Amino acid sequence: MRYATFVIMALSLAGCGSHSTMTADNASQKQDAVGSCTEMKTEQANEILAKVKNLQLGDTRESVISSLGRPSLELNDKAKESDRVIGYTLSYFLKKCGSTSTSDENDRIVRLSFGVDGRLRLIEGINIPSVETRSIAP
Repeated sequence: MRYATFVIMALSLAGCGSHSTMTADNASQKQDAVGSCTEMKTEQANEILAKVKNLQLGDTRESVISSLGRPSLELNDKAKESDRVIGYTLSYFLKKCGSTSTSDENDRIVRLSFGVDGRLRLIEGINIPSVETRSIAP
């Protein structure tokens, strides 16, 4: 029983269940009421937010990555009925609590979606009022 308690405590301290793709260079660990969150350095987050305002719908994925830097998460969007790629999503985690595969009310994310042609179709800020949602029809 003591061993099981130790294992549970060790896993809790190690942060099992929380995962982030942010590097140590651009993120800092912060403990708050909801648990462990990874938060991008303020200077870098402000730089990304300023650059997002200058993005134009129709920009290429390559030009966006060149402007904003490597995203925290890059996904291929696939059709529900098949494995056919229907677009791409780049996510920049300014603040991420918990797993990258789930949303948390404390997350602050810039999400950018691209069509199969690699052109920017959607700009949205999750829990970031300063990022205006902009989109073009598919």
